Amino acid sequence: MKTELRVKRVSINDKQLQSKWKEWEKDTNTSPFLYYDYTRFIYHYYKYYSIGYTPAIYCVTDGSGNILMILPLKKRLFGGYLLLNDIQGCGAAGCVCAPKMDNMTKEECLDAILYKINDIKLRRVSTSNPLYDYIVKRSDNYKKQQETVCVSVPVPADFDEHFTSLSSSNRQNIRTAYNRLNRDSKKYEIKVFDNSEIPGNTERRQIMDIYMKRLFSKYKQRGAVKTAIKRFIYEHIKHDTNSLFTLQNSFHAILYIDGKAAAFLSGLTDHGRTTLVVPRLAVDIDYKFYSPGYILLCETLKHLAKEGEIRNLDLSRGEEKYKLDMGGQRYHTHSFVAR
Repeated sequence: MKTELRVKRVSINDKQLQSKWKEWEKDTNTSPFLYYDYTRFIYHYYKYYSIGYTPAIYCVTDGSGNILMILPLKKRLFGGYLLLNDIQGCGAAGCVCAPKMDNMTKEECLDAILYKINDIKLRRVSTSNPLYDYIVKRSDNYKKQQETVCVSVPVPADFDEHFTSLSSSNRQNIRTAYNRLNRDSKKYEIKVFDNSEIPGNTERRQIMDIYMKRLFSKYKQRGAVKTAIKRFIYEHIKHDTNSLFTLQNSFHAILYIDGKAAAFLSGLTDHGRTTLVVPRLAVDIDYKFYSPGYILLCETLKHLAKEGEIRNLDLSRGEEKYKLDMGGQRYHTHSFVAR
């Protein structure tokens, strides 16, 4: 007998929503990009700082009012919906539901929500999210758009063995980076801040200085006022600037050359401590000659291999050469639009 389903829109602060979401996200297939505490920063960004969008979290409940599925969305000012987590800095978007929910119930829940919302774009959807299988099955209703290439690097149990498995040209690129440092008598070290070890004000400033320097090297033609506004937004308002320095599952690795921060990566670990997703990675262009991106990834992989828990370093969107040279493997997130 088919369960009576109801759809309601709730606030991110709804207690039942929070309880169910945090319970379900512990499923190992749920990306840290879809965790409640992370999504809360995105929700607040759109609620308080966005002019063009309004956050809208929809839940499917049974006849007793129990939440069965959560679909975080945002509504455009002039109509139409997108997934809430479809935002710069976030590598995955989709729905959240009970890990053991059967496929028929998942489909019924998504039918219930999307019946009400037919003007929608669904982007950054991973193949592991129930939303992907649902859309593929209803391909007559959704048009597929261009895929986004992402890269993840398997964390080896032994870094030296991993290094020897790379192609000769990739090994040479990495050796060249280290040789340049040694030839110029440059000392290097990596500092890792994992979970509860949130960087202090000094490290946060170092990370943000590199990030902002790299970011604004692309905006040289902007006027002073526009640049100042954009800088303030990235420094203080951006959802990921706040979440990456606040959440207990945050992870930061900073590469120092002669005592100065030259590159960093910032990310989030999953509950099972098997995956680290990295939405931010940047190098100081003043150290470009020494290929600090290679050094940073090598030293981070060495740290993770020694630590022995995290087995997947997910570098998220983009297929930059340095990611692939380190043994990175391509995967895709998918985009669809309602016909």
